[in-house]
Amino acid sequence: MCFELRHQVYCVEREFEEKSDFPDGRECDLFDRHSIHVLLIDRTNGEALGTARLVLPHPTLGHPISSVAPGMAERGGVLPPMRTGEISRFCLSKSIRKSLGRDAASFLPFLPLGLIQGVITAIYEHRLTHVCAVMEPALLRLLTRLGIHFNPWGELVDHHGLRQPCWSNFDVLMDRMLDERADVHQYCTTGARAAGVLPEAVTRQRPSRREVAFASP
Repeated sequence: MCFELRHQVYCVEREFEEKSDFPDGRECDLFDRHSIHVLLIDRTNGEALGTARLVLPHPTLGHPISSVAPGMAERGGVLPPMRTGEISRFCLSKSIRKSLGRDAASFLPFLPLGLIQGVITAIYEHRLTHVCAVMEPALLRLLTRLGIHFNPWGELVDHHGLRQPCWSNFDVLMDRMLDERADVHQYCTTGARAAGVLPEAVTRQRPSRREVAFASP
């Protein structure tokens, strides 16, 4: 379902990719075999609403970000290549608004956190220390408001529109999230806690500064 949804978003809705390149209706590439895939599903009807992947380290394949920010994974030793995962193919379908109906405006800002939760679980499972991504500025602003901070790497790049290469030390990202938004941290670590991969040092919980209503559509 992940590849079919990506085809719908990237080939049909946004026209970032050529539909003719994927005659089977599944958008995929060489990184998918070395990735953990996350799928957001509407429990009421089983419809796929969003997907994302965490590209795992690979000794020869590298990371997709290298095509738009060459040398980022090695530059200055900031991102250790074999301990860094890349968040990519992060997308939500336009069909969400139809599925959610009049509740769409209330739920839409928080749906990305469902995907983030899955990605965070995978990062803990594979014991990665750093993450990188090429994100839309609007998504970065939303994540910042939710206490999820990435460091920009260089200037915006033109990659299907303006995108920001960015990175973070994973422990620093999670600690800051806990400090600023304990409620978001609690939600985003639910999967890792259930899977038994959340480090004991991270299981502490502080009072939330604000309440955020998280609900599955």
